[in-house]
Amino acid sequence: MMDNFDCMTLPENWSAQKKCHHCGSSFEATGVRQRFCSLPCTLWSKVDIRGADECWPWRAKTRWKGYGKFTRNGITMWAHRVAFELSHQTSPPALVCHECDNPCCCNPAHLFAGDVHKNNADKIAKDRQARGNRYKSAKLNEAKVRAIRASSLSNTELAKKYDVARATIYNVRHRLKWAHVK
Repeated sequence: MMDNFDCMTLPENWSAQKKCHHCGSSFEATGVRQRFCSLPCTLWSKVDIRGADECWPWRAKTRWKGYGKFTRNGITMWAHRVAFELSHQTSPPALVCHECDNPCCCNPAHLFAGDVHKNNADKIAKDRQARGNRYKSAKLNEAKVRAIRASSLSNTELAKKYDVARATIYNVRHRLKWAHVK
């Protein structure tokens, strides 16, 4: 009789033959929950692969602004970074950027190697830079900015009127902030 046997504890060298849920090949599983034979099968089983030019959305859980994320062998991975690494057969760079601006997309044709400067330049070129009243906490809007620039009141008076700092009024008047407003 096995009185002390805990069915949740497996021996260190435990393994079992399983069938991959994605490609159907047999593999030696090292964990009870292991369903896929490889990293590519883990990734691509959760991606809706469509046409070559279309976005390939991540179908599993997303985290942080819609980016796909999964865990394999206890390691958490970003889906688009793994897709880039597998497709380009190289370690992903500091940033893997999306040409399509769709965070859940894993289509390797939509991904490119980047860094902070490239990513920011891409964001500005596509007019996705948060500025003006795109900021959730913005106290001013384009009409108020035009009124500030047209006003003869002092910076202090305008700051009190619009409930902002004097430096904000100075920056608006000298086009250091809200420069996009004519």
